[in-house]
Amino acid sequence: MTLNLNVKNLTAIPNFSDFNVLQSYGFNKSEDIKRLILHGNNISKIENLDSLVNLQELDLSKNKISKIEGLDSLVDLQKLYLPINEISKIEGLDSLVKLQELNLKKNKINKIEGLDSLVNIQSLHLSCNKINKIEGLDSLVDLKKLYLKENEIGKFEGLDLLKSLEILDLENNKIRIVENMPKPRACLFDLKIKLNWNPISEINEDMRYVMNTGRVFLPRGLILYEGYGQPPIFNPSIKFV
Repeated sequence: MTLNLNVKNLTAIPNFSDFNVLQSYGFNKSEDIKRLILHGNNISKIENLDSLVNLQELDLSKNKISKIEGLDSLVDLQKLYLPINEISKIEGLDSLVKLQELNLKKNKINKIEGLDSLVNIQSLHLSCNKINKIEGLDSLVDLKKLYLKENEIGKFEGLDLLKSLEILDLENNKIRIVENMPKPRACLFDLKIKLNWNPISEINEDMRYVMNTGRVFLPRGLILYEGYGQPPIFNPSIKFV
C-alpha cells in the first residue's frame, strides 16, 4: 500500500514505529507500507524508517537532506528518489542490494562512489551535479540507463564494464574528444549516446563506426548531412585523429 505525504510541510519523517502514528495515517502495521511519498517537504534527515521492512519505493525528492543515512533496514527497497536536495556524497546504500533505480539529480555531488553493492541497479540519475569524472561504476553490470547530464565531465572513461547500457546521457558537459565509448554486450544499435551541448572538436578515428549508427546525438552543426543508410558528413572543423 502507498502512504502519500506529498507537500505536507513536514520537517521530519514521522516515527512509523509508533502505533498511534500509524493509525493516524490509516495503517495498523508498518509492514503494510510499500510506497512512501515524502516529496516537497522540509525534511533534513532520513530517520524513523527502521520498521518499514517491506518498503519498495521511497520518494524524498525536493527536501533539505544533506546526508544519505538511515536506510539499512530497507533491504527490499527497489526505488529511491532523492533529487533536489543538498547531498554532497553518495553513501549509506550498502544494504540496498535490491535497488533498481536511484535518482540523485540536482544535488551537490562531485564524485561517483558508494555504489558497489547496487548490483541489481538498472537506472542511475546523477544529472545536474558537480561530477568531473566517470568512475565507481564497475560493479553495476546490469545498468541500462545512466544519466550524467549537466556535470563537468571531460572525457569518456570508467564505462568499459557496462555492457548492458542502453542510454548514456552526457549532454552539456565538457567533452572535447569523442573516444573510448562503451561497447554494449548485444548490439551497438541498442545504445543511445547523448552528447548535445558539448564542446566537441575531435573524434577518434576508431569511433567513426559509432557515428554511423544514428544512435549518437552530437551538438548542432557538427553534422552537415545525414541521409538514410549513408554515413554522415561532418563539419570540416571536426578533426578525426
